[in-house]
Amino acid sequence: MNLEDINSVIEHSEMQIKELAGSIEKNKINKVLLKNTLENLRSILDYLAVDMSSYLNDSKEKLYFPYGRKENHFKLSVKRNLPELRQKSEELYEVLEKRQPFKSKKSWLIDLCELTNEAKHNNLNKTSKSTTTGLRVGNLLHVEDVSNVKISASNNYVNGKRCDDFEMDKGVITSINPGEINLEFTSNEKIRFQGKEIEIISFLETTKDELIDLKKEVYNLIS
Repeated sequence: MNLEDINSVIEHSEMQIKELAGSIEKNKINKVLLKNTLENLRSILDYLAVDMSSYLNDSKEKLYFPYGRKENHFKLSVKRNLPELRQKSEELYEVLEKRQPFKSKKSWLIDLCELTNEAKHNNLNKTSKSTTTGLRVGNLLHVEDVSNVKISASNNYVNGKRCDDFEMDKGVITSINPGEINLEFTSNEKIRFQGKEIEIISFLETTKDELIDLKKEVYNLIS
């Protein structure tokens, strides 16, 4: 089984994500490292597919982890890669199905596969920088991006000191009653995948965690 290799890839990917996060803090991005990190995370899916195929006694030589944006796309992908999956293990089928965006309402699986394919076959992933305005109120509240949120706060204290009472809608203060702890606006630099508006480090961390959970569920069934 590929479990030991998967664990090694996860450990290495964690180091790569930390290295990328460090470079982004300096307003840089190593696109070759980013490509390699995406490919490593993507390889975990295919390692899982190979072990599931073996568990199902399927003799396919080349296969990929089944995925699809819509249910019919997923079913076609299962038919191509793990045709005996549902007949032989409904539980395993459900483990895969619930990770698909039409079930989970999360896009990490599709995004990982599409971003990896783009970097592998076309060019290095294009990125873009953006600046967002955040809000901090002492140790009470920290919002990284206030551009699309509505916030109302009153009668709050930190270490015996009253915070500003305020109302804010999409970054605009509509009313304020000053206290001893004042509002503090912050500026946040983000680097995203161009065209997808996905913040890179957050996406990689989420994907890595999702893959760890998927790995546990799969091997609980096939080991």
